[in-house]
Amino acid sequence: MEYSVDEDLRDTPIEEPLTDNSVDQSYTPPIELIDIISAVSHLSVHLIQHLKMNPSDIQKLHWAVFEHLIAEFFASWGYEDVRLVGRDSSTSADIFAVQKIDPAGVRIRYYVEVKRRKDKIGVDVIDRVYGAMDIEKPLHGWHLAMIVSVVGFKEIKKYTRLELSMKGVELRDREAVVSWLRDYKPTDRGLWLPNPMRHL
Repeated sequence: MEYSVDEDLRDTPIEEPLTDNSVDQSYTPPIELIDIISAVSHLSVHLIQHLKMNPSDIQKLHWAVFEHLIAEFFASWGYEDVRLVGRDSSTSADIFAVQKIDPAGVRIRYYVEVKRRKDKIGVDVIDRVYGAMDIEKPLHGWHLAMIVSVVGFKEIKKYTRLELSMKGVELRDREAVVSWLRDYKPTDRGLWLPNPMRHL
């Protein structure tokens, strides 16, 4: 039996049915990867060791883990009282840190604000922290405020860093955090601040 082929279809390639032999075995279908670092919900010495070797992962941390990391640094420096107070309604601070009593008997109280967001910190955040520290001073005795931001700070025309420091507001960026990571050493038992208090 003869078959006639339509003139328009003569040059159309014929698709062969797929068989097991014709499938490209090297092809891997796309899969959605879960970033393990952003899924971590608790600070650990192992996580800190990973961050030492992969500092770019700092920004992937959950905000609560990042706050705990910064508080852990203060505890490792010998601050006698370090707390995660971001949910304490009596303050706007994220971390409360009290420096060891110096020979004159003064206990320095730090108001620490921690920022892990994508945008650089602007003057609005600095003004808010400075204002909150000043308003809360009679209640909590703040001496200094520190803003820690992994993405850094916008160029600020309202104040220089020296002027902010003279007002009692210190700015620390990613380079500082990476330096703190590099110098960090855990205790023999693990974290310096394994179960931080969460209220003032």
